[in-house]
Amino acid sequence: MSLFGKRVTPEEKLKKFKQSIRKSCSEIERERVRLVNQETKMKAEMKRLAAKGETDSVMIIAKDLVRNRAAMKKFLKLSSQLEGLGLRIETIKAQSGVTSALKGAAGAMSQLNRMVNVPQMQAIMMKFMQENEMMDMKSEMVDEQMDDLWDEEGDMEDESVAAYSQI
Repeated sequence: MSLFGKRVTPEEKLKKFKQSIRKSCSEIERERVRLVNQETKMKAEMKRLAAKGETDSVMIIAKDLVRNRAAMKKFLKLSSQLEGLGLRIETIKAQSGVTSALKGAAGAMSQLNRMVNVPQMQAIMMKFMQENEMMDMKSEMVDEQMDDLWDEEGDMEDESVAAYSQI
């Protein structure tokens, strides 16, 4: 619960955490760019001092340059780790969405299962099978009647041909 009693949802927490990570990454990037600029200035300063022959000063700046590069590497590593964490947050958010979708689907399936009356469904299927068999029998009877009718016409045709041949 927050200060005024409003509960913060996990999605809101993830969103705030992701914003925080993005903000940190941009701050780290700003600092890294500042270090890159500082490195170019150090190199120019080292060249200027080397031209004057001040090797001690060049060595001190060279040590600072090495520390500066180590800091840049640490910033890159930290930025990479934060971006990886952001990707993990996105993965968790996606998994949460899938979980809620599966939960909804399971609820819908459960509700449909409660609506289906298995004994009633079996009775309907039995009635359908009986009616289908009756229709098949009636269809066979009509087919037989039609065959008989065509056979009688065939006999009449044979008789007609026989009568014609007699003439």
